[in-house]
Amino acid sequence: MIAAPVKLSENEKYPIVFIRTPYAKANARDLKFFCQQQLSYLSRGYAVVFQHCRGTGASEGDFIPYINERADGLETLKKIRQLPFYNAEIFLTGQSYLATVHYAYLDAAPDDVKGAVLLVQAIDRYHFRFRNNILRASSAGWHFTNFRQKSLRQKNYKVNFFRTLPLAGMTQTVFGEKVPVIDDMLKSSDPADEYWQTEAGGAGFKKALSNYKFPILFVGGLYDIYTGENFKMWNSLSPEQRKISAMIMTPYDHSPCTRYHAKRHPIDFENGSLDKVWKDFRCDFFEYCRNREKKLEFITPGNITYYSLWENKWITEPFLADGTQKLTLFPGNRTLQKASGNGEISYLYNPENPAGFPGGCNYSMGGMAEQPPPDFRSDVISFVSDKFEKTVRVRGKMSAVIHVKSDREDTAFYLRLNIVKGDKTYCLREDIMPISKQHPNYQPGTAVPLDFSFIEHAFVLEKGDRLRLDISSSCWPTFVPHTNLKGDRFYHTSSKIANNTVVLNNSSITLNVL
Repeated sequence: MIAAPVKLSENEKYPIVFIRTPYAKANARDLKFFCQQQLSYLSRGYAVVFQHCRGTGASEGDFIPYINERADGLETLKKIRQLPFYNAEIFLTGQSYLATVHYAYLDAAPDDVKGAVLLVQAIDRYHFRFRNNILRASSAGWHFTNFRQKSLRQKNYKVNFFRTLPLAGMTQTVFGEKVPVIDDMLKSSDPADEYWQTEAGGAGFKKALSNYKFPILFVGGLYDIYTGENFKMWNSLSPEQRKISAMIMTPYDHSPCTRYHAKRHPIDFENGSLDKVWKDFRCDFFEYCRNREKKLEFITPGNITYYSLWENKWITEPFLADGTQKLTLFPGNRTLQKASGNGEISYLYNPENPAGFPGGCNYSMGGMAEQPPPDFRSDVISFVSDKFEKTVRVRGKMSAVIHVKSDREDTAFYLRLNIVKGDKTYCLREDIMPISKQHPNYQPGTAVPLDFSFIEHAFVLEKGDRLRLDISSSCWPTFVPHTNLKGDRFYHTSSKIANNTVVLNNSSITLNVL
């Protein structure tokens, strides 16, 4: 589809906004927003080229996620240059997979691409599919629902199929045939596996930011599935690239510009919607790309602009850096306290009956949803702090060291950190870790430390708030349940119940604060 601001005449030239998508269907709300956005480009004097990816919508062929985007994108750029109104200025934009299609060829650094606004997407694909060797079911499911979406209409997909043993049979179950390109992904649980060094595994995408020379506005959400990788991308830019680019981190999730889902985000943060505080940010940023002297109203190039939750303010800094002081709390007798706890707390973890937590923090689409009460299951152990006596501003990464033991050669431990405000509890961050990741030769019954790392955050603990730490061994369907067997789950034919223990002595959680 091609759209231009006014009726074209033979000599008129326009800057062109280039959009590619694999999504041919949209609900009424999404379609309305899309049309409004195109009208915004047109009203500002831009032409729009909109294309369905190969094998989607009106395009021919098969849609194999990621595989053809570089070649197809570069070929379409050639076609754009042949349009009669092409003025040698192309601008890229897209959200989620619509940003992926541009990352696929960014390292080619076409001279006529003058700028980009890319939302909620990252270039390292392993971390979208796995966390510490554990498969992210809710994320990997996207591959199944979109693979060959036009030519393979008969799909028998349910998220529960990720609990199939062995997982090696899942593509046969879903598609009626084995699909090697997906099987290779599912069995590559280690980031060092050869698959992640191939084009199918996204090796080419890792070069996306190596050579670009035009300004990029990266937009993410503090509760998005790409948040951690977005921060890594920003930190990896060269000083020259960062100087002309910027990043925005909103308080929301994979729909970062507004509080799109009230259930995912029960709190409508004051001035937290980017669409309200900077309504036409895409076109404004493109205008800056055309004239670097133009002052932007909401951001400063070279910086991240992020929202601090419950402080209810936007902050602009070169990086979202760790706070300069440490606040360390220790799990005790169901409390988070100022001194190290003593004793042990054990529970049975059954992979056939995994725990589930509302919300997603950063590894599923769930957002900062309201949480159930402490100890809401026998395999969820909760530790709650006293009320904070004064305001504490938390910045950057948080971490934990939890000492654990199990009667199995391998198992997993899951942590979720929450904020308690009155009678409401909201999730902040989460992490999961199999024992074998840090202790490959673990001996059952031995107490060992596990290190957990939480993705950057910015929030305020107000006077009267509490922190709550939940420890379990599963979070379904965010993560595929660990079988309590050593080795790759892709090949496991059975699972076992584990008796898992949290050892309180020397276990701790640390926040970086201002």
